Amino acid sequence: DEGRDVYSYIISCALPADITIEADVVGAADTNCVDGSDNCPNYTCLGGHCTFYGNAGLAPGWVDKKLGKRVLLLDLDYQGSLSTMLRAATGLTARFGNIQSLFASGARSAALWGASDSLSPTLPKSHLVQSFYEFARLEDQLMIQWLLRQTDDDLRYRLARVLLDDDIGKKFDIVLIDAPPRLTTATINALCASTHVLVPTIVNPVSAEPVLNFLRQTKSLMSELNPKLDFVGVLETMTPPGNTRQDTRNKARVELEEGLKKDFKGIKFLKHDIPRKRALADGGLAYLSDKDVESAFDELGDELVTRIGRLP
Repeated sequence: DEGRDVYSYIISCALPADITIEADVVGAADTNCVDGSDNCPNYTCLGGHCTFYGNAGLAPGWVDKKLGKRVLLLDLDYQGSLSTMLRAATGLTARFGNIQSLFASGARSAALWGASDSLSPTLPKSHLVQSFYEFARLEDQLMIQWLLRQTDDDLRYRLARVLLDDDIGKKFDIVLIDAPPRLTTATINALCASTHVLVPTIVNPVSAEPVLNFLRQTKSLMSELNPKLDFVGVLETMTPPGNTRQDTRNKARVELEEGLKKDFKGIKFLKHDIPRKRALADGGLAYLSDKDVESAFDELGDELVTRIGRLP
């Protein structure tokens, strides 16, 4: 795993002299898109991790049921945690890692139609593109091709080219991307295709340094590849009850807040968090089955809308 992460970082940062960056901003309506036009689809792409999207079913549950928006969920983590959870919760039986098709050279909207699964009737407005361990092999192959300059295109924008197809914008209002907290080939593509990014994390003594390092690397990289990418904030997850482990958690929280204030002005913790609840650990769509979870996530969702500013 360490070797994969090292090469992932190399592929994210290496820019061969004969390859030009194809877009200043990917996904922002007031600037050119990947294809050089000004006609970017009018939807929001939010990148995050499964701690946020999967555990309580916030992404499909809140966006689909509460907002009534048409949502596309992309699982870019080859471990497939989000895919597994949603299959179990919605009765989807097929387990296919179809995300690979979106990373083929020249892929456009047709690749998505064949790769996505409807989550109806449980979530009638939601579609999912699944991922599993086969995707890790493709990521490695793409890394090697990039390092050896064996590609005719900038593969860091392959996902963006699919999502910025006009047909995708007509079918979906919001694209939610579950990306691993590592600068893999898939994560770089997610960041280049997104308008906003959310960083969920458990707050404990070992979390502060990884979160700050991830932000540091991502901000530096996206200053070239997607300079208008908006960091919505850091979301604390699995917050312990008020009578347990508060000293340890509070110390780590202060360390993280001080690091954000020092190095990342404008990036703050969200006011709301994801509490540690049994309903969230059972693997189902807790948003649809537990009223306390529904209420907590409605408040969190409202804060996200306020921070993002506008949803289609």
